[in-house]
Amino acid sequence: MVAGSRKKSGAQHRRAFTSVEDGVHGACIPYASDRLLAKEIIGTGMREVYVSTPIEECEKRDPKGLYKLARTGTIVSFTGISAPYEPPLTPDLVLDTSTLDIRQCLRSLLTLLDQFNHEPVAS
Repeated sequence: MVAGSRKKSGAQHRRAFTSVEDGVHGACIPYASDRLLAKEIIGTGMREVYVSTPIEECEKRDPKGLYKLARTGTIVSFTGISAPYEPPLTPDLVLDTSTLDIRQCLRSLLTLLDQFNHEPVAS
């Protein structure tokens, strides 16, 4: 999901998430209520990873200048600038890419996935 996901109906959310069976699916879900809905649809197999990079760092890394356009009002409803982002309260993993390099992030993500693969399956 992307910014503006509030406009989707529950049925659209269910279609988006039920199509993901085995694998890794990345989504930017800015609202806590939408993340809760995703967890209800996906079930115990969902792991929440919060990439908590400060917005100033995101702006520095923005090759397309989208943050600048959002700050000037050219782009409206831009998550984190003109549209809200509700940080997760209890993510399974937090990655701050302003302090961790890509190898550290990948190592942490692979550890999380490895732990998940060794959990007993709920019946």
